[in-house]
Amino acid sequence: MKSRPLDNYRFHHLAAELFATMFYPFDDEIIKFLQEWLNIATLNDIRIISGILKKAGSDFVFTQRSFVAGFLEKVKPYGKKQLDSNISDLYGAAISGSWSGTLGEPSEKHLRLKRESEKALHEIQRFSAAYRLYEDIYKDAEEEIKRSLQEREKLDN
Repeated sequence: MKSRPLDNYRFHHLAAELFATMFYPFDDEIIKFLQEWLNIATLNDIRIISGILKKAGSDFVFTQRSFVAGFLEKVKPYGKKQLDSNISDLYGAAISGSWSGTLGEPSEKHLRLKRESEKALHEIQRFSAAYRLYEDIYKDAEEEIKRSLQEREKLDN
């Protein structure tokens, strides 16, 4: 993955898909590998790792909070644009997957995202690079729950 230019989007997208397919769910051994890579990572490495994390699944940002926070702290010195991009990748992973549920009722997934992100927000410091990620997930889940309840009101009327 490191040998290909980052502007080869198709290659990096498919390589991240392959990595996720081979190693999902990301267990302790994979996290250790990613952490060791992150410890010596260049900006290009960070971009590749972020592409992999984008495919990590919706539970990853909650089950691997320490890694996520460390990853985003490593990104911080590269500036706001890079941090925004990496937060977006992790946010995408968090909200990925099925959203099925009963019309007019909040989905179990949105309830879980709200609950887990709220827990994270209470446990991490406000100035942490990860704070915005969990805040964005919380706000999105809260909005989706609110929308579902509004649908219920419309159905009841």
